[in-house]
Amino acid sequence: MKVSNAETLIIAMLAEIYEKLGIAGPQNLDPAFIKSALADDAMWSLSWKYSGLFPQPEAAPAHVGEAAGFLEMWETIERQLDQLDATKKAELHEKARAAGSTTTFRGFDGNGEVEHLSAVRFMIDELSKFDHFKGRELNSHIPLLPRYRAMFKEYRARLSTVVQGHPSPDDLLAILLAQRN
Repeated sequence: MKVSNAETLIIAMLAEIYEKLGIAGPQNLDPAFIKSALADDAMWSLSWKYSGLFPQPEAAPAHVGEAAGFLEMWETIERQLDQLDATKKAELHEKARAAGSTTTFRGFDGNGEVEHLSAVRFMIDELSKFDHFKGRELNSHIPLLPRYRAMFKEYRARLSTVVQGHPSPDDLLAILLAQRN
């Protein structure tokens, strides 16, 4: 959702009024959330939080959809790794580490991948999506987008063949190893 400077000012002023007067509108709008969305250039989040308010919501920017896909992938990977027995889990961690791959979501580079970093922070902290990653340092300090994109390609390819939505240990390893390509 593109918002002009004048619209930003109007929305910010209305949110301030709602907040100061304790107004609860028909949609139960949260003025603090709206101000946060304005400040973080995350107006796309309004249609996520208030889906009933927008009968035809605009698509989120491409980086937001991509970041959400990466979070979904990493959440699946980490949860599946946690369900493995200790021996198999240690084996996968060692194979991934030996190949230069990581087994946990490290976020995005705060210098070169700012849009993705900002989007995941907003999804986790403001929208309370992907709580699995809450409290993590999400600034990786190194560029990781190429790695995540390679992993996501492998993840999507393997997701279509997995049983009951749970990747096997071999699938997990293949997805993790895709980071190094």
